[in-house]
Amino acid sequence: MLNVYPVTGIVYASNSSTPYPDVSVILRNTSKKSSMTKTTESDGSFAFDLKDFIGGYSNSDALLVEAEVGSFYQSTTGTVNTGVAGLDFTLTLTTESVIKVINKHRVMEELEIFFRKKLTDPKSRGTVETTTQSGTGSKVKFTLPRANITCVYSVIVDGVVQTNHTDYYVDYKDRNPDDYPVVYFLTPPTNNALIDFNYHYSTEWIYTDVPRTELSLDSYPRVSIRLLGVRTADAGLGADSNITDMLGTVDVYSIKESELEDLVEDIRTLILQNKKDFHYFKFITIEGLGPVIVSPNREERILQQSQDFIIKFRLEVI
Repeated sequence: MLNVYPVTGIVYASNSSTPYPDVSVILRNTSKKSSMTKTTESDGSFAFDLKDFIGGYSNSDALLVEAEVGSFYQSTTGTVNTGVAGLDFTLTLTTESVIKVINKHRVMEELEIFFRKKLTDPKSRGTVETTTQSGTGSKVKFTLPRANITCVYSVIVDGVVQTNHTDYYVDYKDRNPDDYPVVYFLTPPTNNALIDFNYHYSTEWIYTDVPRTELSLDSYPRVSIRLLGVRTADAGLGADSNITDMLGTVDVYSIKESELEDLVEDIRTLILQNKKDFHYFKFITIEGLGPVIVSPNREERILQQSQDFIIKFRLEVI
């Protein structure tokens, strides 16, 4: 039976002094191709035991420790030495360099939020609201006051506009829609700093899905963002990295042809004007534009048109 071999540590915010809660920490035994995941406690701490690895562990095994919350990341390495009682690590989060294996959920969420921020709803559905909270000098996690927030337009600290994915990250809780969204800061706002969160809530019309057939006509127009496929090629002779393209489409549904055409034109313009303005990928451009058709299974009253796009040259380092 394998002996207890603890691997412990703490994750800090970028100031290297504030413990960071709710960070996903992955411990990888790269020698045996196995991994375990934990979440940091309120004091930023985490703890593993190598005996829990499937396949166990051996002396001199190579370890990789990765800490991630949203777009903030840090990693470090170590080696198993059975001559000592265990290993302890300290990780300080920074803005991640996006060269890891593609997280399709993050890519699609970024596109969804981009269009929710930029594309004008012909029906002006939902409400824009601002809420203000105060910094403490050590708090990095701020919970927003509603469960139905569809996008955060901006975050402003003491009058200074913060940069999404660099200064802060929003966890929209898409997989748990009854939870309130959370804004994470890379560096905690200073004590008594005024933090303005500007966001949209309630009814939404842009989704990474296909509209359900039972929706009423009042639910339109709607926009659907879908990933159609991924193509990958080795990036070099060492075969330790890939260049990947992602193919997708934006489907627009409306009962009015003029409204449909205006939305499709706006979507094409937004993509072309913001080709290199994303975080989880570095380049996007438009591809083919489909014809206007009668959307199937919609009582022949809903028109549909598709604008294809391609995300190109995404580097993945294995």
